[in-house]
Amino acid sequence: MGFFSLAERDSATIMQRMHTGARTLLLLLVSLLLPSTLLATTPRPREYWEEIIRRDHAVPQGTTALALARELTGFLGHADPLWRDEFGFSITAAWVQKGLLGPEDLRALMPLWLEGLERAGQEQALTRSFAALNLSLVAALEANRPFLTQEEFARLLSAALHELRTETDLRGWVPGIGWVHATAHSADLLRQLARSPRLAPADQEAILAGLADLLRRAYPVFNYGEPERLARIVVRLSQREDFALAAWQATAQRLASLPEGFSGVHPEPAPYAAKRNAQAFLAAAHLQLLASKSRNCDAAAAAISAHFRP
Repeated sequence: MGFFSLAERDSATIMQRMHTGARTLLLLLVSLLLPSTLLATTPRPREYWEEIIRRDHAVPQGTTALALARELTGFLGHADPLWRDEFGFSITAAWVQKGLLGPEDLRALMPLWLEGLERAGQEQALTRSFAALNLSLVAALEANRPFLTQEEFARLLSAALHELRTETDLRGWVPGIGWVHATAHSADLLRQLARSPRLAPADQEAILAGLADLLRRAYPVFNYGEPERLARIVVRLSQREDFALAAWQATAQRLASLPEGFSGVHPEPAPYAAKRNAQAFLAAAHLQLLASKSRNCDAAAAAISAHFRP
């Protein structure tokens, strides 16, 4: 009996060591196969990112701008504007300006930002807004040095137009949260896309139609510079040799013809806001077009003054 007890104990010990060794080997394989970003469970402290800013956005040793930009993408929907604006967007933008994030880096990041732009639900409004702002960095570099394929460009334009047409959170500045500003950030993205040599006349028409649809439904009245940001899209389009002037003329007339938004002497909130927003947009576009001295600025401004007196 004692002999068998000893054997059983030895067998149990051997089996336990085998299981422990198997678990160790499995964990080692997982650590080698999975990206380090998936294994990281503890975010870097605030001081880490503040030090990057303090050092004029120098990339710390032992990592790359691309690797850190992937981490910063996780801050785009953060409720704290320090993490969202100063870290998530501003550090990334600085690296693009410095050339530390180049075309291939932005191509690698674009699917992450597109995924953020396409997230549904009110709780994802900040993510959508700041994903659009990050994607404007891609569109700006693409306009200066085209690097996207036609399919990639079309995907980016389609996502930007979908956000413009469907976004329901049109808040600007919110106490305690800071800038939401989805409308302004969509405008920044489309303004850069409007500069691209890949943009076709039909794409211009789609952008103008999206602008008109937004302004017809926008509620409440914009108070945080949104009409001015939207107007810059038209200015960019007017600077193109292939400017879709007829489409712009139809858009300007459509917006100028919106009803006043009154029922008797009382304003109807939604139609009243749409009229005020459209008027603010047309006035801003008229002023910016006259100041731009672009090749089509006079004709584009005349399309406004034919139906609306700024």
